[in-house]
Amino acid sequence: MKTVTSILDTLHAAGITVALHPDGIKITPASILTDDLRRLIRANKTALMDLLTAANESAKPFPDPYQEHEIKSLWDNPPMTSGEVETFTVRMLLFMHRGLAAYPAELLACKLTRRDREADDRRMCTECDGLRGHAPEWRCARPRAAELGGAGLPAELVIQPQRCPAFQPAALAMEDHRHDQQC
Repeated sequence: MKTVTSILDTLHAAGITVALHPDGIKITPASILTDDLRRLIRANKTALMDLLTAANESAKPFPDPYQEHEIKSLWDNPPMTSGEVETFTVRMLLFMHRGLAAYPAELLACKLTRRDREADDRRMCTECDGLRGHAPEWRCARPRAAELGGAGLPAELVIQPQRCPAFQPAALAMEDHRHDQQC
């Protein structure tokens, strides 16, 4: 009997992405599913949904009680420099352009500013020019170079600090996002 994680590994190795959807689970691309894989998914649907739900809960950028404190402490202790404020703002705009709502974009930009201050060299997919699509259906433009089983990216991976061999920084210049502000 296969474990749920080994089932996900099998699906990812076949180039299939499994994600939570309001109606159950979403399989992309469905066109490459074999009858055997369909049976495997149907037989383990509840377990797959439970695993994905748990993964999504653990992928939240900050626990709820910590969120407001994190943002306030970033602005005040020590105060952000003008360069940090500009980078923070452009990151928020980039993340919102990629499908995040304003508050999660702010939290993620906050988390990255803290990471920069701590000289952590890990990066997130949200910062990479290879991230395609919009939340929650993100894709990697370089899945082989990134050593991924498929192009689809689950939310928990997109916001996870990591050292990806395919990482290339997205444009982080205020000029690149002035049009977004006007729209």
